Formats: sequence, C-alpha cells, structure tokens
Amino acid sequence: MNAIEQAIKEAVEKGGYEITFDHEHEYKHGSYGRFLLDPSFWQALGKAKGWNIGTVEINWHRLIDHLAEGKDAESFFAAL
Repeated sequence: MNAIEQAIKEAVEKGGYEITFDHEHEYKHGSYGRFLLDPSFWQALGKAKGWNIGTVEINWHRLIDHLAEGKDAESFFAAL
C-alpha cells in the first residue's frame, strides 16, 4: 500500500470519508486525482489525523504547491 492509499484508508476508517462509485473505480485503477481534489476527503483526513480546519486547508495548499514544484503526490503523502 502506498502513502496515498494509506491516507485514503485513514480518511475512510477514522475520518468517515465515503468512497463513491466513481471514486472506487478510480481507486482500483490507481488514479487518485478525484480524492485529492475533494474537500470531503481532506476534511475526513484531517479528522483522522486530529487536525483543526486551518491545518486541513494548509496541508491541502501544501499539496498544491508541492505538485506545482513538479513533485508527485506520493512523495507529499509519504512525508505527511
């Protein structure tokens, strides 16, 4: 299981995130973009990790900056 999959698992199991049919299809095929753009995912991940809403927003923006710098999402979640 990679770091993104682990974050999704935490959001589901500890944060109450619900995976829709579309998300499930993408997840099975290793496509995580829909998760990473979903505010509900970030809120659930934050809940699972004990973050306040400010920390959730900061981490979401940090991911965007990370990607804008040419880095991949996996390395971001591995360091999270």
